[in-house]
Amino acid sequence: MTGREGGLRLDLFLSAALPELSRKQAKRLIDARRVSVGGRIEPMASRVVRGGDEVEVVLERAAPPAAPPELPVLYEDAACLAVDKPPG
Repeated sequence: MTGREGGLRLDLFLSAALPELSRKQAKRLIDARRVSVGGRIEPMASRVVRGGDEVEVVLERAAPPAAPPELPVLYEDAACLAVDKPPG
């Protein structure tokens, strides 16, 4: 953290330090107990971050894409394929 970032609320600091996060998303991370300051979980978004504080955030990892569902083949030849696809 640089000196100019000290004195901000934790949620504002996170949204400034991680531009991909909105303030609301930062608050959700804090509420989910995924943010620590100085090695301790910080439950308060209003906590003021000071110069020299070490802030750690555990971001969610994207889930691997789901495998496509198996579709029953009704008919198949060299020129045509018919499957039984559910609606939607």
